[in-house]
Amino acid sequence: MRSLLPDDFPGIIQSVREGAAEIAGAFLRGIDVAVRIKDSDLKALEGAELPGISGAGVEVFLGTGGGAEGAVLWASLPKEAQSAWLEAPDATGEARLATLAQELSVLLLPADCAGEKAETRFHPDLAAATSRLSTAETTRVLEIPCEITAGEKTIPVSWYLIGPVALVTVEATGPAGGGNAGRDAVAGKPQAETPAPAPEPTPVPLAKPGEEHRSSQQDRRLRQESGPGQESGLSQESRLSQENRLSQGKREPRSVRDLPLITRSLLRIRVPVQVTLAETRRPLGEVLQFAPGVIIQFNKSCDEPLELQINGRTVAVGEAVKVGDKFGLRIIKMTPPPERYIRLAPPSKGKPVASHSS
Repeated sequence: MRSLLPDDFPGIIQSVREGAAEIAGAFLRGIDVAVRIKDSDLKALEGAELPGISGAGVEVFLGTGGGAEGAVLWASLPKEAQSAWLEAPDATGEARLATLAQELSVLLLPADCAGEKAETRFHPDLAAATSRLSTAETTRVLEIPCEITAGEKTIPVSWYLIGPVALVTVEATGPAGGGNAGRDAVAGKPQAETPAPAPEPTPVPLAKPGEEHRSSQQDRRLRQESGPGQESGLSQESRLSQENRLSQGKREPRSVRDLPLITRSLLRIRVPVQVTLAETRRPLGEVLQFAPGVIIQFNKSCDEPLELQINGRTVAVGEAVKVGDKFGLRIIKMTPPPERYIRLAPPSKGKPVASHSS
Protein backbone atom coordinates (compact mmCIF):
# COMPACT_ATOMS: atom_id res chain seq x y z
CA MET A 1 0.00 0.00 0.00
CA ARG A 2 1.28 3.46 -0.90
CA SER A 3 1.57 6.43 1.42
CA LEU A 4 -0.87 9.31 1.70
CA LEU A 5 0.03 12.32 -0.45
CA PRO A 6 -1.13 15.96 -0.31
CA ASP A 7 -2.62 15.51 -3.79
CA ASP A 8 -5.03 12.92 -2.33
CA PHE A 9 -6.96 15.50 -0.30
CA PRO A 10 -9.25 16.67 -3.14
CA GLY A 11 -10.37 13.05 -3.47
CA ILE A 12 -10.80 12.79 0.31
CA ILE A 13 -13.01 15.89 0.27
CA GLN A 14 -15.12 14.26 -2.40
CA SER A 15 -15.31 11.06 -0.32
CA VAL A 16 -16.58 13.06 2.67
CA ARG A 17 -19.26 14.71 0.54
CA GLU A 18 -20.45 11.46 -1.01
CA GLY A 19 -20.20 9.33 2.13
CA ALA A 20 -21.44 11.81 4.74
CA ALA A 21 -24.38 9.61 5.70
CA GLU A 22 -22.23 6.49 5.96
CA ILE A 23 -19.63 8.32 8.07
CA ALA A 24 -22.40 9.47 10.41
CA GLY A 25 -23.68 5.89 10.63
CA ALA A 26 -20.20 4.66 11.56
CA PHE A 27 -20.03 7.11 14.48
CA LEU A 28 -23.50 6.11 15.63
CA ARG A 29 -22.58 2.41 15.65
CA GLY A 30 -19.11 2.99 17.06
CA ILE A 31 -19.50 5.51 19.89
CA ASP A 32 -23.28 6.21 19.99
CA VAL A 33 -22.92 9.73 18.56
CA ALA A 34 -25.69 11.06 16.31
CA VAL A 35 -23.97 13.47 13.95
CA ARG A 36 -24.88 15.19 10.70
CA ILE A 37 -22.00 16.26 8.46
CA LYS A 38 -22.58 19.55 6.64
CA ASP A 39 -20.84 18.41 3.48
CA SER A 40 -21.56 21.65 1.64
CA ASP A 41 -19.44 23.68 4.09
CA LEU A 42 -16.19 21.70 3.91
CA LYS A 43 -13.12 23.91 4.03
CA ALA A 44 -9.54 22.95 3.10
CA LEU A 45 -6.81 24.81 5.01
CA GLU A 46 -3.53 24.43 3.12
CA GLY A 47 -0.30 25.31 4.88
CA ALA A 48 -2.14 26.82 7.85
CA GLU A 49 -1.60 26.34 11.53
CA LEU A 50 -3.79 23.87 13.34
CA PRO A 51 -7.00 25.51 14.55
CA GLY A 52 -7.78 25.61 18.23
CA ILE A 53 -9.82 22.68 19.54
CA SER A 54 -11.19 22.55 23.08
CA GLY A 55 -13.02 19.94 25.09
CA ALA A 56 -13.01 16.17 24.96
CA GLY A 57 -13.24 14.05 21.85
CA VAL A 58 -11.87 11.11 19.92
CA GLU A 59 -8.75 10.90 17.80
CA VAL A 60 -8.93 8.46 14.88
CA PHE A 61 -5.66 7.50 13.22
CA LEU A 62 -5.94 6.17 9.67
CA GLY A 63 -2.68 4.47 8.75
CA THR A 64 -1.27 4.31 5.23
CA GLY A 65 1.90 2.95 3.70
CA GLY A 66 2.02 -0.09 5.97
CA GLY A 67 0.91 1.91 9.03
CA ALA A 68 3.99 4.15 9.37
CA GLU A 69 2.08 7.34 8.50
CA GLY A 70 -1.40 8.46 7.55
CA ALA A 71 -4.12 10.91 8.53
CA VAL A 72 -5.68 11.93 11.85
CA LEU A 73 -9.32 12.82 12.44
CA TRP A 74 -10.03 14.93 15.51
CA ALA A 75 -13.70 14.75 16.44
CA SER A 76 -14.64 16.95 19.40
CA LEU A 77 -17.65 15.75 21.38
CA PRO A 78 -19.86 17.85 23.66
CA LYS A 79 -20.37 16.52 27.15
CA GLU A 80 -23.96 15.53 26.40
CA ALA A 81 -22.79 13.20 23.59
CA GLN A 82 -19.98 11.44 25.47
CA SER A 83 -20.72 7.85 26.42
CA ALA A 84 -19.61 6.82 29.90
CA TRP A 85 -17.61 3.84 28.65
CA LEU A 86 -15.30 5.91 26.44
CA GLU A 87 -12.88 6.81 29.24
CA ALA A 88 -12.35 3.16 30.28
CA PRO A 89 -13.60 0.87 27.50
CA ASP A 90 -13.87 -2.85 28.12
CA ALA A 91 -13.21 -5.53 25.52
CA THR A 92 -16.48 -4.76 23.74
CA GLY A 93 -15.74 -1.05 23.76
CA GLU A 94 -12.24 -1.62 22.39
CA ALA A 95 -13.76 -3.66 19.56
CA ARG A 96 -16.24 -0.88 18.77
CA LEU A 97 -13.47 1.71 18.67
CA ALA A 98 -11.38 -0.48 16.38
CA THR A 99 -14.35 -1.08 14.07
CA LEU A 100 -15.01 2.67 13.85
CA ALA A 101 -11.42 3.29 12.77
CA GLN A 102 -11.57 0.54 10.15
CA GLU A 103 -14.83 1.86 8.70
CA LEU A 104 -13.49 5.41 8.48
CA SER A 105 -10.30 4.15 6.83
CA VAL A 106 -12.39 2.59 4.06
CA LEU A 107 -14.74 5.56 3.73
CA LEU A 108 -12.18 8.39 3.75
CA LEU A 109 -8.90 7.14 2.29
CA PRO A 110 -8.25 6.22 -1.35
CA ALA A 111 -8.72 2.56 -2.21
CA ASP A 112 -5.00 2.00 -2.90
CA CYS A 113 -3.95 3.92 0.20
CA ALA A 114 -5.74 2.17 3.07
CA GLY A 115 -3.13 0.86 5.46
CA GLU A 116 -2.92 -1.94 7.97
CA LYS A 117 -3.20 0.25 11.09
CA ALA A 118 -6.32 2.12 12.18
CA GLU A 119 -7.25 2.98 15.75
CA THR A 120 -9.50 5.25 17.80
CA ARG A 121 -8.56 6.95 21.06
CA PHE A 122 -10.53 9.06 23.52
CA HIS A 123 -8.92 12.23 24.90
CA PRO A 124 -10.40 14.19 27.81
CA ASP A 125 -8.72 17.30 26.41
CA LEU A 126 -8.13 17.48 22.67
CA ALA A 127 -6.35 20.82 23.06
CA ALA A 128 -3.42 19.07 24.74
CA ALA A 129 -3.40 16.41 22.03
CA THR A 130 -3.36 18.96 19.21
CA SER A 131 -0.49 20.89 20.78
CA ARG A 132 1.74 17.82 20.37
CA LEU A 133 1.21 17.61 16.60
CA SER A 134 3.25 19.88 14.34
CA THR A 135 2.35 20.53 10.73
CA ALA A 136 4.72 20.49 7.76
CA GLU A 137 4.63 22.04 4.31
CA THR A 138 2.99 18.90 2.92
CA THR A 139 0.33 18.74 5.66
CA ARG A 140 -3.25 19.49 4.69
CA VAL A 141 -6.07 20.34 7.09
CA LEU A 142 -9.73 19.73 6.25
CA GLU A 143 -12.37 21.39 8.41
CA ILE A 144 -15.59 19.35 8.63
CA PRO A 145 -18.54 21.29 10.12
CA CYS A 146 -20.99 18.99 11.93
CA GLU A 147 -24.12 19.07 14.03
CA ILE A 148 -24.37 16.63 16.95
CA THR A 149 -27.76 15.74 18.35
CA ALA A 150 -27.82 14.94 22.09
CA GLY A 151 -31.32 14.53 23.42
CA GLU A 152 -33.28 17.58 22.30
CA LYS A 153 -30.16 19.69 21.70
CA THR A 154 -28.39 20.22 18.38
CA ILE A 155 -24.83 21.35 19.00
CA PRO A 156 -22.64 22.66 16.14
CA VAL A 157 -19.02 21.48 16.21
CA SER A 158 -16.08 21.41 13.81
CA TRP A 159 -14.03 18.29 13.17
CA TYR A 160 -10.62 18.31 11.51
CA LEU A 161 -8.87 15.81 9.26
CA ILE A 162 -5.09 16.33 9.15
CA GLY A 163 -2.54 14.56 6.98
CA PRO A 164 -0.10 13.33 6.06
CA VAL A 165 1.36 12.89 9.57
CA ALA A 166 3.91 10.45 10.95
CA LEU A 167 2.80 7.66 13.26
CA VAL A 168 5.49 8.47 15.84
CA THR A 169 4.06 11.98 16.22
CA VAL A 170 0.55 10.65 16.77
CA GLU A 171 1.63 8.00 19.29
CA ALA A 172 3.17 10.74 21.42
CA THR A 173 -0.33 11.86 22.42
CA GLY A 174 -0.95 8.67 24.41
CA PRO A 175 -1.71 4.97 24.00
CA ALA A 176 -4.80 3.66 22.25
CA GLY A 177 -7.96 2.70 24.04
CA GLY A 178 -7.95 5.57 26.56
CA GLY A 179 -5.22 4.12 28.79
CA ASN A 180 -4.42 5.80 32.11
CA ALA A 181 -0.91 6.81 31.04
CA GLY A 182 -2.25 8.49 27.92
CA ARG A 183 -4.96 10.35 29.84
CA ASP A 184 -2.50 11.55 32.49
CA ALA A 185 -0.06 12.76 29.84
CA VAL A 186 -2.78 14.67 27.99
CA ALA A 187 -4.29 16.15 31.16
CA GLY A 188 -0.89 17.26 32.45
CA LYS A 189 -0.88 14.95 35.48
CA PRO A 190 2.49 13.74 36.78
CA GLN A 191 3.31 10.23 35.74
CA ALA A 192 5.14 7.66 37.76
CA GLU A 193 8.86 7.72 37.14
CA THR A 194 10.37 4.68 35.51
CA PRO A 195 12.65 2.95 38.04
CA ALA A 196 16.29 3.11 37.10
CA PRO A 197 17.83 -0.25 36.26
CA ALA A 198 19.67 -1.84 39.13
CA PRO A 199 23.46 -1.90 38.76
CA GLU A 200 24.92 -5.16 37.67
CA PRO A 201 26.73 -6.99 40.48
CA THR A 202 30.51 -6.94 40.21
CA PRO A 203 31.89 -10.48 39.85
CA VAL A 204 33.87 -11.51 42.91
CA PRO A 205 36.91 -13.72 42.31
CA LEU A 206 36.90 -17.07 44.01
CA ALA A 207 38.99 -17.24 47.15
CA LYS A 208 41.81 -19.69 47.43
CA PRO A 209 41.46 -22.57 49.89
CA GLY A 210 43.85 -20.88 52.35
CA GLU A 211 41.95 -17.59 52.28
CA GLU A 212 38.42 -18.90 52.94
CA HIS A 213 38.95 -19.12 56.68
CA ARG A 214 40.34 -15.56 56.94
CA SER A 215 37.49 -14.13 54.83
CA SER A 216 34.82 -15.81 56.97
CA GLN A 217 36.37 -14.35 60.12
CA GLN A 218 36.40 -10.88 58.57
CA ASP A 219 32.72 -11.22 57.59
CA ARG A 220 31.72 -12.14 61.14
CA ARG A 221 33.72 -9.22 62.56
CA LEU A 222 32.06 -6.77 60.13
CA ARG A 223 28.56 -8.05 60.98
CA GLN A 224 29.23 -7.59 64.70
CA GLU A 225 30.50 -4.03 64.18
CA SER A 226 27.69 -2.95 61.85
CA GLY A 227 24.81 -4.02 64.07
CA PRO A 228 21.39 -5.55 63.20
CA GLY A 229 19.93 -2.38 61.66
CA GLN A 230 22.56 -1.94 59.00
CA GLU A 231 22.59 -5.62 58.20
CA SER A 232 18.84 -5.66 57.60
CA GLY A 233 19.16 -2.54 55.43
CA LEU A 234 21.80 -4.15 53.27
CA SER A 235 19.81 -7.33 52.91
CA GLN A 236 16.65 -5.37 52.00
CA GLU A 237 18.57 -3.33 49.41
CA SER A 238 20.01 -6.44 47.82
CA ARG A 239 16.57 -8.08 47.81
CA LEU A 240 15.01 -5.04 46.10
CA SER A 241 17.74 -4.94 43.48
CA GLN A 242 17.20 -8.62 42.79
CA GLU A 243 13.44 -8.09 42.40
CA ASN A 244 14.10 -5.22 39.99
CA ARG A 245 16.34 -7.40 37.88
CA LEU A 246 13.71 -10.15 37.80
CA SER A 247 10.95 -7.70 36.84
CA GLN A 248 13.10 -6.28 34.06
CA GLY A 249 13.82 -9.75 32.76
CA LYS A 250 10.08 -10.51 32.55
CA ARG A 251 9.07 -7.16 31.01
CA GLU A 252 6.80 -7.71 28.03
CA PRO A 253 7.28 -5.79 24.76
CA ARG A 254 5.18 -2.61 24.60
CA SER A 255 4.74 -2.55 20.82
CA VAL A 256 5.51 -4.53 17.69
CA ARG A 257 8.80 -2.65 17.33
CA ASP A 258 10.06 -4.24 20.58
CA LEU A 259 9.67 -7.76 19.18
CA PRO A 260 12.60 -9.63 17.64
CA LEU A 261 13.20 -9.18 13.93
CA ILE A 262 12.24 -12.76 13.07
CA THR A 263 8.92 -12.34 14.93
CA ARG A 264 8.13 -9.11 13.09
CA SER A 265 8.85 -10.89 9.81
CA LEU A 266 6.40 -13.65 10.71
CA LEU A 267 3.69 -11.07 11.48
CA ARG A 268 3.85 -9.84 7.87
CA ILE A 269 2.91 -13.23 6.43
CA ARG A 270 -0.46 -13.07 4.68
CA VAL A 271 -2.91 -15.87 5.46
CA PRO A 272 -6.26 -16.59 3.76
CA VAL A 273 -9.23 -15.20 5.69
CA GLN A 274 -12.72 -16.25 4.63
CA VAL A 275 -16.28 -16.15 5.92
CA THR A 276 -18.50 -19.21 5.51
CA LEU A 277 -22.20 -18.51 5.13
CA ALA A 278 -23.42 -22.10 5.16
CA GLU A 279 -22.47 -25.53 3.92
CA THR A 280 -24.17 -28.85 3.31
CA ARG A 281 -23.67 -32.19 1.60
CA ARG A 282 -25.68 -33.33 -1.40
CA PRO A 283 -25.60 -36.52 -3.49
CA LEU A 284 -23.50 -36.30 -6.59
CA GLY A 285 -26.52 -37.03 -8.78
CA GLU A 286 -28.29 -33.98 -7.36
CA VAL A 287 -25.20 -31.82 -7.83
CA LEU A 288 -25.06 -32.74 -11.52
CA GLN A 289 -28.57 -31.33 -11.94
CA PHE A 290 -27.61 -27.85 -10.72
CA ALA A 291 -28.62 -25.13 -13.19
CA PRO A 292 -29.51 -21.42 -13.16
CA GLY A 293 -32.68 -20.94 -11.14
CA VAL A 294 -32.19 -23.93 -8.83
CA ILE A 295 -32.59 -23.06 -5.14
CA ILE A 296 -30.38 -24.95 -2.70
CA GLN A 297 -31.64 -25.15 0.87
CA PHE A 298 -29.23 -25.18 3.81
CA ASN A 299 -29.96 -26.36 7.33
CA LYS A 300 -29.03 -23.00 8.85
CA SER A 301 -31.20 -20.18 10.12
CA CYS A 302 -30.80 -16.69 8.70
CA ASP A 303 -30.19 -15.36 12.23
CA GLU A 304 -27.29 -17.66 13.02
CA PRO A 305 -23.81 -16.08 13.09
CA LEU A 306 -21.31 -16.54 10.31
CA GLU A 307 -18.04 -18.41 10.74
CA LEU A 308 -14.70 -16.69 10.26
CA GLN A 309 -11.99 -19.06 9.07
CA ILE A 310 -8.25 -18.44 8.85
CA ASN A 311 -6.29 -20.91 6.78
CA GLY A 312 -9.29 -23.25 6.81
CA ARG A 313 -9.74 -23.24 10.61
CA THR A 314 -12.68 -21.55 12.35
CA VAL A 315 -11.42 -18.91 14.79
CA ALA A 316 -14.50 -16.74 15.44
CA VAL A 317 -18.17 -16.16 14.68
CA GLY A 318 -19.82 -12.87 13.85
CA GLU A 319 -22.56 -11.02 12.06
CA ALA A 320 -22.56 -9.38 8.65
CA VAL A 321 -22.21 -5.59 8.53
CA LYS A 322 -22.01 -3.03 5.76
CA VAL A 323 -18.74 -1.07 5.52
CA GLY A 324 -19.39 1.59 2.92
CA ASP A 325 -20.48 -0.35 -0.15
CA LYS A 326 -18.49 -3.41 0.95
CA PHE A 327 -19.30 -6.48 3.02
CA GLY A 328 -17.82 -6.82 6.50
CA LEU A 329 -18.02 -9.04 9.57
CA ARG A 330 -18.40 -7.86 13.17
CA ILE A 331 -16.87 -10.50 15.45
CA ILE A 332 -19.17 -11.58 18.26
CA LYS A 333 -17.25 -14.42 19.88
CA MET A 334 -13.85 -16.02 19.45
CA THR A 335 -13.73 -19.78 18.98
CA PRO A 336 -10.87 -21.45 20.86
CA PRO A 337 -8.90 -24.12 19.01
CA PRO A 338 -9.89 -27.72 19.65
CA GLU A 339 -8.12 -29.35 22.55
CA ARG A 340 -5.92 -32.30 21.85
CA TYR A 341 -5.24 -34.87 24.52
CA ILE A 342 -2.21 -37.12 24.42
CA ARG A 343 -2.37 -40.18 26.57
CA LEU A 344 0.74 -40.54 28.68
CA ALA A 345 1.64 -44.14 29.44
CA PRO A 346 4.80 -45.78 30.69
CA PRO A 347 6.96 -47.28 27.94
CA SER A 348 6.02 -50.85 27.22
CA LYS A 349 8.71 -53.34 28.03
CA GLY A 350 9.68 -55.64 25.22
CA LYS A 351 8.75 -59.26 25.75
CA PRO A 352 11.66 -61.69 25.63
CA VAL A 353 11.76 -63.77 22.51
CA ALA A 354 11.48 -67.49 23.30
CA SER A 355 14.07 -69.66 21.61
CA HIS A 356 13.17 -73.16 20.54
CA SER A 357 15.83 -75.85 20.34
CA SER A 358 15.41 -78.60 17.90
